[in-house]
Amino acid sequence: MSNAKVDRKPAIHPGNVLNKWTVLKEEPKDKYSHRQWLCRCECGTERVVLQGNLNNGNSKDCGCGRVVAIAKALTTHGLCGTAAYEKKRKQAYRERNLEACKKHDREYAKANPEITRAKNARRRADAANAVVGWGQEKTKEFLKKLYKQAIELKTITGISYHIDHIIPLKGQAGKLHVVSGLYVAENFRIVTAHYNRKKSATVWPNMPEYTKADIAELKEMFDKI
Repeated sequence: MSNAKVDRKPAIHPGNVLNKWTVLKEEPKDKYSHRQWLCRCECGTERVVLQGNLNNGNSKDCGCGRVVAIAKALTTHGLCGTAAYEKKRKQAYRERNLEACKKHDREYAKANPEITRAKNARRRADAANAVVGWGQEKTKEFLKKLYKQAIELKTITGISYHIDHIIPLKGQAGKLHVVSGLYVAENFRIVTAHYNRKKSATVWPNMPEYTKADIAELKEMFDKI
């Protein structure tokens, strides 16, 4: 019976694929005379790996697999960072801290009246289906400036000012809705609160003079639609 030592470890050659490592070439032995190989991971990272670690599976990749495994373990739904998830997260936070959020809203509205009024104007326009798909950032910034100017004018003159839709969102003749203005910068202006209340939604530029007969005819036409 031979007493010769048998190397039971599989041979490694350039080109071998072991787990995520692809063997490129043999490197000089380390200070303990262990054989080692230059390998490339699937992610592209190149590293010198001990032959023993390649054979016994102690080294399967450069560490990228561990990063992926940890990220997967910590991921509960995969929606983090999406608009839908952020909206849901904020709603849940508000429900848990309702009173604190309401207090913050009041303080913010008091400190930033022009922004709050611009948001309210947008909500009213949404309700009237007057928001268009273009120029919204321009309109938003323009409204903030107008509301700020209205506040400054009241401070200087003592007279209240409103931001008015030049063409009303729901312009009326009698009780009929006959014209729809848009939520765009070009359709806003500053007017006195007195004038705005007086004109309501029944006056706009180049408005036809509707007679009772005209209104009756329009009503009959709308009823058929």
